[in-house]
Amino acid sequence: MSHDEDDTTTVQGVFRRESDKAILIETIDGEDCWIPKSVCDDAWEGHDRGDPITLEVATWFAEKEGL
Repeated sequence: MSHDEDDTTTVQGVFRRESDKAILIETIDGEDCWIPKSVCDDAWEGHDRGDPITLEVATWFAEKEGL
């Protein structure tokens, strides 16, 4: 199955923390979700823990995670 890399979905939540390869957000449903940096834009840069965040995430990943 191939994925269209230009197909994105807007995901909102609260920035929790960052690792080398992913960011952790709390979704608007209150669930924690690790999002690989490879499937989202770089809007997470410069955020501090607890900041509201809006990301553009690959639609296939958002659908897979129920975002």
